[in-house]
Amino acid sequence: MRCLRLTLVASLLYASGAHWLVLQSVAWTRMVIAAARTGSTAQALATTFDGRHPCEMCHRIQEGAQSQQQEKSLAPELRLEPCLPSSTGQLQPLRPLWKAADPQPPAPSAWTAIETPPPRLKPA
Repeated sequence: MRCLRLTLVASLLYASGAHWLVLQSVAWTRMVIAAARTGSTAQALATTFDGRHPCEMCHRIQEGAQSQQQEKSLAPELRLEPCLPSSTGQLQPLRPLWKAADPQPPAPSAWTAIETPPPRLKPA
């Protein structure tokens, strides 16, 4: 179940393009750590986020995001539009599916008489 949830979250991130943000965050973190080793933390943050010192990973992320945008612009736009059947005539009244049973039972005279005892076969 946990694996299914992780797969679902990863799929949603990829479909929305958020994977580029995740990768860019990783690149910035690596840049800050590398720059902080040689200077102050404030200087490392300034160098990382000034936009004039991108790393190799930042270049690749930018190229990948741009190529994905180009693919999206070239792909045909698919939209689902609701469609309702057009009514050309008037609605017909509902017909009963069955007839209700007669509330009054038939009169006894309508019954057929049953012979008792049953008739016997005549020998041939």
